[in-house]
Amino acid sequence: MIQLPNGSDAAQRQFSVMAGIQRALALCNSGDMGGGLTACREVLALEPDNRDALLVGAGACVSLGDSEAAAELFEALLSRHPSNAKAQFHYGGVLRSLDRSEDALAAFRATLAIEPEMADAHNNIGGILQTMGDDSGAIKSYETAAGLRSGDAGAHYFLGNRFLELGATGRAVEAFQKALALASDFAPAHAGLANAMLYGGDPAAALDACDKCLSIDPMNRNAISYKSIALTETGEDDSQRILTDFGLLIRAVQVSPPAGYRDLADFNRAIADYISGHPKLGQDRDKVVRNGRELSHLLTNPDGPIRELTAIIQEQGAAYLAAIPKGTNHPYLAHRPKGWRLDGWGTILERRGHQLAHNHANAWLSGVYYVEVPRSIRDSENAPAGWIEFGRPPDAYQCTRMPETNLVHPEEGKMLLFPSYMWHRTFPFEEEARRITIAIDFEPLA
Repeated sequence: MIQLPNGSDAAQRQFSVMAGIQRALALCNSGDMGGGLTACREVLALEPDNRDALLVGAGACVSLGDSEAAAELFEALLSRHPSNAKAQFHYGGVLRSLDRSEDALAAFRATLAIEPEMADAHNNIGGILQTMGDDSGAIKSYETAAGLRSGDAGAHYFLGNRFLELGATGRAVEAFQKALALASDFAPAHAGLANAMLYGGDPAAALDACDKCLSIDPMNRNAISYKSIALTETGEDDSQRILTDFGLLIRAVQVSPPAGYRDLADFNRAIADYISGHPKLGQDRDKVVRNGRELSHLLTNPDGPIRELTAIIQEQGAAYLAAIPKGTNHPYLAHRPKGWRLDGWGTILERRGHQLAHNHANAWLSGVYYVEVPRSIRDSENAPAGWIEFGRPPDAYQCTRMPETNLVHPEEGKMLLFPSYMWHRTFPFEEEARRITIAIDFEPLA
């Protein structure tokens, strides 16, 4: 609570407002976004038009995941300070997270009316136009952004990825090559070039780009994922099997319930109730999920039964590391991370729900925990309905040869851990029931 000094004249009130803003900033900078937001609201009770309190408070709301409250604060700020380009830009981002695409587009265009050379605003306009199906408009915006950052390898890398999404493979190759001309040791651009070469039907060139990437960054998950495809396409099956050695790389364990639960079924019911009853379930969309809903960042600040599951996940991650043979020369396992942070998300699939083939490029180790498995999936006679498959790349690559794959039968209480570069997908099922899982990522610390 802000305390006014003795007296109540304007100078004293201004002193309290400034002290409140400093307190809000200090709390936010320390990671206490809730405290920072409270301090901002106390300032606004004294001075409703205060630009700093509105801006810092809106930022705190974004960090807390409350996009609606953030939008309200940005709207209050912009009604008083419409020429604040930073506020317009971040307001557009909030509107985009709320699926208010037209309003977000207007906010980003308002940003450019103030700062025409803000490249990120051009990129965001491109992203919105792309989702709206305006590919030519999206490309124009992306190219404008890259032109404003012509000497930035990252800008051309970003452009290359957008071209790939739009199916412009040749232009993607050119963009990645421009990035590498600016920074030859930029590992992500080598991986991006490998990806483009795979889409363009040149696996030998893709393999060369993968090797260049991995010589710079041996743990680049995308490069290893692409290399597994390129090795199969070029007929180097023995080398490919090293990367997808299912027996070595996939660890399956049956979890024991923590103290306080009658049995594993009781523990899983608590997790299922937590996920299915969470107010943010379904707010985020995953491009690989079909007929399902997700709850993001489940393991970041866990509570309830998720806190106990998180402790189990940490134990199993450590056990995975401990099981790696000493002195291994495996091209991935030999480069273990120094530490990690957990991220994860709950997924509820309904009838015919499934996940397309994908990897987890941001993590070193990934996994899945089976919370609730429909009866038809538990019955092996219906295989592979609802099962998870490892090794098969996404259909978009139109591969001419298929690698060996590995099917795993889901069971309630089972946890699978595997390297994050491994392609994996699930099969649809026909039962009118829920399939509830928790995806796990062990993200390496820098």
